[in-house]
Amino acid sequence: MDARDTPQVHLDFVKMYWIAIQEHPTSDCIAQTQDFSDLVAALGIKRDPMLDNIGNWLYYQADYSHMLDDYYSQVLQSLDAKNFTAAGDAYGVGMKQVVDAVKEQGFYYLAHAGLSNGFALGLDIDLPNDSLTVWNDTTAAYDLGFMIEATRAVAEGKWWESYENLVKFWEEKGEDILGHIPLSVWECLEGSDDNKKVTEKLGVDVMSKEFEDLALAWIKKHPWKYHAHAKLMLKSFEQLNVLHAGNLHAALVSEIAKSK
Repeated sequence: MDARDTPQVHLDFVKMYWIAIQEHPTSDCIAQTQDFSDLVAALGIKRDPMLDNIGNWLYYQADYSHMLDDYYSQVLQSLDAKNFTAAGDAYGVGMKQVVDAVKEQGFYYLAHAGLSNGFALGLDIDLPNDSLTVWNDTTAAYDLGFMIEATRAVAEGKWWESYENLVKFWEEKGEDILGHIPLSVWECLEGSDDNKKVTEKLGVDVMSKEFEDLALAWIKKHPWKYHAHAKLMLKSFEQLNVLHAGNLHAALVSEIAKSK
C-alpha cells in the first residue's frame, strides 16, 4: 500500500491544495509567467503552483528555526543594508533548500515534523531531534492518517458518543492503519531522547499502557471536552496548520497526564 493511498489523508491534502490556490491569486498570477517557468526549471521541479504553496508552508513549519537562523536573517540583514543583490542571493539559496527538502523528504514527513515541533512547543521542551529520524514519508503518512481519521471520527460525531466513536474507529480502521508502521519504528521512538524529555515533563510515558488507560478514562469522563478538542484539531489539519495541531495535542496530553 503506497503512502498516498492512506485512507483520507490524500483527500485532505488535495483539499488543502484547492484552498491554497483559491487564497493566493497573486501567487497564481506569478506562476503563469515565463520567469517563474525558468525558475522552476532551474530548480528541477515541476511547474505546479499548488505544490509550491503546500511545500513551502510545510517546510516552514517543519524547519522554521533553520529558516530563521540561516535564511531569513541573512535576507533581512542584506535588506537593512540596502544590499538588494545580496538579499536576492540569500533568498535564492533559501528557496533551493526548501525545494531540496520537499523533494528529498516528502510532504508527509514534513507535515509530521511540523506536528512534532508544535507538540514540543506546546509542552515547552526542546524541539524534537532524534525522534524525527525514526520517520520517513511513508510511515509518517500512516501516522498522520491515523491522527486525522481518529480526529474526524470524534469531531463529526455526537459529543456524548466521543468515547464510543473513538473505539469504533480503532476497531474498524485505526488498528489497520497503524499496522502498516513497523514495530521497529515504535521501539526506536520509545527509546529516543525526545521521548525521555516528554516523559520527564509530563511524569508519564505517553507511549505506555499506563498513559493509554489514563487517556481512555479521561475521555470517558470528559466526552464534551474531547469532542471540542477534536473539532479544533480537525480544523487545524484541514488548514494544514500542523504546528497548531501539535500545540493542541500537547494541551490535551498535558491535561490527561495531570489526571494521573
